[in-house]
Amino acid sequence: MSEEKVTTRLPLKTILISILLFILGAISWRIFDIFVDEINISKMISFNIFGSLLIIFNWSLLKIHKERINELNEKYLFFFIDLILIGLLSWLAKSFLDCDLLIPDGLVLKSYGYARIGMLIAFSFIKAFFINISFKCMTDHFDIPNKELQVILISSIIFGLIMTIGFSDLSLSLLARTYLYNLLLTAIMSYSYNQTSSILPGSFALTLVHIIIMLLSII
Repeated sequence: MSEEKVTTRLPLKTILISILLFILGAISWRIFDIFVDEINISKMISFNIFGSLLIIFNWSLLKIHKERINELNEKYLFFFIDLILIGLLSWLAKSFLDCDLLIPDGLVLKSYGYARIGMLIAFSFIKAFFINISFKCMTDHFDIPNKELQVILISSIIFGLIMTIGFSDLSLSLLARTYLYNLLLTAIMSYSYNQTSSILPGSFALTLVHIIIMLLSII
């Protein structure tokens, strides 16, 4: 599995452009919020624009990952493992950590009915692939031979911090709790990728968990 990863390194140009799209997504929602004055709408616009561009730009990468997961007999097992772990983490984060899961609450979804569909898409499918593609591009050349656990831990610490800084606008105490959530979420999806050589199981599991949370909040 590790040898396959070595032979499918992303071109430097792809990595740099993908990182640029991530940075633009992290910066743009703050700019949008100056005019919109609603943080969830601003993040929705940012995710839908730059997340969509990131997905389109990395379409060939997603096709490769689709072929990989199709060849894996245990693909549904890993999807359900990701689903359970991400679901449990999201419940713990929402119930006990009280941190920012990067999803709007039910009141926001009900109040901005005209943007509800856009928010449901942005904070589930688009966000999940935005996170996983960005993580893949940022850590593509990061490898420690025979040290998979260290790779997962170090990459999760770094990317979790980047996600927290890029998409949270909170007090210091909430930032710390949100960072812990992002670190653990990244670790789950990093482990999933390490086992399957595909970002698809983690991406679809995160999509499903967060869209269920949002739908339940407006029932």
